[in-house]
Amino acid sequence: MLLSLIAQSPLPVPTLLLSPVLGRAISEERMLFSRPPREKTLHQAVAERRLGMPDHLEVVTSAEDEICHPALARQVAKQLGINLSIFPNEGHMLESSSVKGALNRFLPTEGVRP
Repeated sequence: MLLSLIAQSPLPVPTLLLSPVLGRAISEERMLFSRPPREKTLHQAVAERRLGMPDHLEVVTSAEDEICHPALARQVAKQLGINLSIFPNEGHMLESSSVKGALNRFLPTEGVRP
């Protein structure tokens, strides 16, 4: 998702990313190593603030996410000045109750009928 924003015009919509791939994933325990395509390009664009940012961008991940590591998520959130939520005791597959809570906080409720 973030790769598609490089050198683009800002998006006029709010965007919520759930456990996005932000960089390398390494787990010795599970013998996992993953490196997304154009990783260096993405990190350079983030550092240089060359992303066409949405009106509002939030990232949701978990404390034990091996794919969207919380330390990297914190770094990217700080560089971009965006909101970050980290759920404790969950992995990459966020619990449905966590996703529901994140969506409820993210989506506007004004003018919405039950």
